Amino acid sequence: MILNRYERMVARRYLLPGKGEGFIFLVATISLVAVALGVAALIIVMSVMNGFRAELFDKIVGLNGHAVVQGYNGRLADWRNVLKDVKATPGVTEASPLIEQPLLATHNGRVEAIMTRGMLVSDILRTRH
Repeated sequence: MILNRYERMVARRYLLPGKGEGFIFLVATISLVAVALGVAALIIVMSVMNGFRAELFDKIVGLNGHAVVQGYNGRLADWRNVLKDVKATPGVTEASPLIEQPLLATHNGRVEAIMTRGMLVSDILRTRH
C-alpha cells in the first residue's frame, strides 16, 4: 500500500469532516482546490514562457552570432585571413563576414534609426532554410 497506517490517520483527520466540522471541511476543500488550480496555472505559465523563451532565443541567435570579431574603428583590414583563422578555430561550426552600419532613414516625413547589414550572397544562400 502507498500510505502506512499513521499517514492514513493524519489524512483522514485533516481531510474528512468530523461531527460539526462541515464548514471546516468546506474551507479545507476549497483551499485544496485553490492550491491545485494555482499550481496548475503556474505549471502552464512556466511551460508557455519556456517555449516562448526557446523560440525567442532561436530567433535572436539566428539573427546574431554567438561571437563577433571586430577591428579597431570599425575596420578590419585583413578580414579574409581573419575569417580563415576563425573558421580553423576548434569548436567553430560557421563563420561569415558581415558589415554593419547604423543609419537614419526617412519615409513620408518619418525619420527612423535603422541598422543595415551586408553579407556575401553566397553566405546568405547557404544559411537559408
